[in-house]
Amino acid sequence: MALALGFLQGLLHGPIKKKMHWYSGSSKKTMSSQEIGAILENSRELDRLRKDQEGVLSDINKIHKKLQIS
Repeated sequence: MALALGFLQGLLHGPIKKKMHWYSGSSKKTMSSQEIGAILENSRELDRLRKDQEGVLSDINKIHKKLQIS
């Protein structure tokens, strides 16, 4: 998982390459452009869900404060 997150950070902060290489154990693996695109799409969806979750948490905290006051 940490490898995937590092990979995504590299993509977001550097130029996009057609194929990326990473090592798993003793074998070298290559990711296709489609796989990279799918990972980026999943990353965008996770960011959207995280924002939604933060909004819900903010609403819960506001309700909690109102309940404490009354």
